[in-house]
Amino acid sequence: ATRVAADITWSLALGGAPKADFRPEASIRVGAEKALGQWQLGGYLSRSEYAAGPVGKLDLRAVRSLGDAAQLFLQGGVVNDENGESHLGYGVGASWKLATTLTLDASWSDGVESSDGATADVRAMNAGAAFDLTPQLRIRAGLSHEMRDAYDRTEASLSLARTF
Repeated sequence: ATRVAADITWSLALGGAPKADFRPEASIRVGAEKALGQWQLGGYLSRSEYAAGPVGKLDLRAVRSLGDAAQLFLQGGVVNDENGESHLGYGVGASWKLATTLTLDASWSDGVESSDGATADVRAMNAGAAFDLTPQLRIRAGLSHEMRDAYDRTEASLSLARTF
């Protein structure tokens, strides 16, 4: 859910999967963004419950608009894993609005993922396309390739978002 008030966009996301092996069983994320000219600055807090214990995260994000069609972003964060250890990570990316209803995006990140009592360094490449069905309803297809010391994995995703 997203809500705009006093030039600040607030967001709330809930999710999870009961008896998940690698994903959180429950997760909540809250955040806020503020537009300042060609910049948009934001911060997000999340807490996820894994079978091995809770994981918290703080993300800070800066987005720079390049005209009406393109944006660049830089993101940094700290993860507090289920063992109580803190880890730093970052991400960079871009998005391009090809039409009023179609946006493409790509990103690179280097950080950590925590699950089952272990924290692993993860580098990831992501790409996707979002299509606005209505001004409040968006569908997005994405592809992510994660690289870890032990293995690589590729994941396809399909999501639906509603703005309130």
